[in-house]
Amino acid sequence: MADLAAVASGSHTATLRVADLISASSGDQRADLLDAVASAAAGGNAPSRDLLVAITAQLGLARPAIASVTSNADLRAEIEQIVLAAVAHSIGGFEGRSRYTTWLHRLARNRAITAAQRRVDGPAPLDPTTIDCLERGIDQRRMSSLASERQVVRQAIDALPDTYRAVVVLRDLHGLSYTDIADRLDLELNTVRSRLARGRALLAEALGGLDS
Repeated sequence: MADLAAVASGSHTATLRVADLISASSGDQRADLLDAVASAAAGGNAPSRDLLVAITAQLGLARPAIASVTSNADLRAEIEQIVLAAVAHSIGGFEGRSRYTTWLHRLARNRAITAAQRRVDGPAPLDPTTIDCLERGIDQRRMSSLASERQVVRQAIDALPDTYRAVVVLRDLHGLSYTDIADRLDLELNTVRSRLARGRALLAEALGGLDS
């Protein structure tokens, strides 16, 4: 579709149009649109990837899979952020052999099981940024080193675009709830979720780049 091609070229107007179209659609039409965006994102197109993460957050597409694993509301909210970051990092593995929603359900359920298992059997769950860094290939010793070098992490946070830095700082440094962040920044709750997921993904990329 023409709008999707414009999204791929970075058109903000087309991105909003496609987002509205997906939000307003249902059934096979929604699934086809999501698959098209996911395929473009899997091909390495950054605007399509960002749109996919935002729509996944806005429509709560990962929540049913997460809810099938845990009924803990706080844990579900944290897992959703982990999943959104994982979508941004792992969408390159989407091959289009199944629906995007099927691929997402599997990814979300696996992340939920892992997080819930850590909560029950292991130490407190790692924060999403740490998990993302580990998934990007930073070993535990390196991650421990980063954790001890707070200045390095602080500099990476400071380097985030303003849009994402604000939500990351308020959530991960000051511990505000999503609702409090939405109120303070005058944002929709889903916007907070999607910006947090993207900000954490960018932060993970910056920290991962320290190993390169």
